[in-house]
Amino acid sequence: MKYLPVPNETKDLNLIRVNSFVPEGRAEHNAILVDKKLYFHGGWFWNGTVSRSPINVLFYLDTSIPFTISDKSLMPWIDHSSIIGAINRTGAPACIDMFKASIFFIGGDYSVNAITKFDTTIQQWSIPSISGPIPLSGSLKYVPCVSLGNEIYIYGGNTSISAMNKLNTLNLSWSILSYTISSSKTQGYSATLLNDLILYIGGTNKLQANHLI
Repeated sequence: MKYLPVPNETKDLNLIRVNSFVPEGRAEHNAILVDKKLYFHGGWFWNGTVSRSPINVLFYLDTSIPFTISDKSLMPWIDHSSIIGAINRTGAPACIDMFKASIFFIGGDYSVNAITKFDTTIQQWSIPSISGPIPLSGSLKYVPCVSLGNEIYIYGGNTSISAMNKLNTLNLSWSILSYTISSSKTQGYSATLLNDLILYIGGTNKLQANHLI
């Protein structure tokens, strides 16, 4: 919420700025904080039946501006849906590069391209060309990713293979670190970076595209 200054003769008035963009509720989107901006992308709208409507909207919440959550129309939302290049993507992980400038959106449902990148500095989408053993289409969904330096780590996915995939964001290449990780829970887990170690907790291996989570 912002109160705009008014002339002295109208000091008894307070003008409240209301944002024209207010996001609708959604599910299976991702969210990532970059320089005090909380970016949201993808997901789907529930239409009241058994079907879903995937979306490609990108927007952020400016957390550098004080706000309350009592009225979301007064929160500092910024809409980036007019920027060309976003694609429909649900259940996809999102990670930042080592320069804290570009967001990599990886895998998920409905995605034509395995990876898209959004440069938050110049506000531009791109589709990077990635070499190496590219994960199977649709396999990297309902999983988090972890950024460590110039590398992004993603374990498992919508697959029975307990593989650790690594994406190098500098030379834009995939590699597989191991097929012998003991955990059989390849989806729906949490992944936390702790002193250069990744702590995996919980999860399942039975999530499907039509499950509500």
